[in-house]
Amino acid sequence: MSESRAAYRYALALAELAEEVGQFPKVTDDVEYLTSLIGQSRDFVLFLRSPVVNKGTKKQLITAMLEGKMSELTFKFLKLLAAKGRESLLPEITKAFSKIRDRRMGVLNATVRSAVSFTPEQRQQLVDQLRRATKKEIRLHDVRDATVIGGMMVQFEDTVWDGSIRCQLEHLRRQFVKSTK
Repeated sequence: MSESRAAYRYALALAELAEEVGQFPKVTDDVEYLTSLIGQSRDFVLFLRSPVVNKGTKKQLITAMLEGKMSELTFKFLKLLAAKGRESLLPEITKAFSKIRDRRMGVLNATVRSAVSFTPEQRQQLVDQLRRATKKEIRLHDVRDATVIGGMMVQFEDTVWDGSIRCQLEHLRRQFVKSTK
């Protein structure tokens, strides 16, 4: 089984168990904490992935680092990962859990690429348009990208709306090439 499939299965199991026992919001907070820890500490990720550190030592260090900082359910889940030797999957599990959470809550993550920053009004108009088109709540991530030249590109799931000047120029170039043949 590929690691991403295994990570998804662990994340799904955690999400379903958390929902079943009524701790989904608390486990979500714990996963966000772990995501933050993973993002801030390269040493933590290296520790999780290290084949040199044995399971017992990893369980002890995880206990020392995280006990009391999260719900008992999430803590037991982490100890289970360490016992099974799957703690290296934690970064992928947290990403998969976040996607599962967003899907269940009806939230769509969208990325907009533009050469310039949007005004708050423009940003809200874009969010409203996306909400109408997808019938979901939108979490919009802004990315400045000078290669866009002008206009913008919006990406969500496996859909891209390309309203950039670069795309329009490329389309125009193809039309010219096509008409000269």
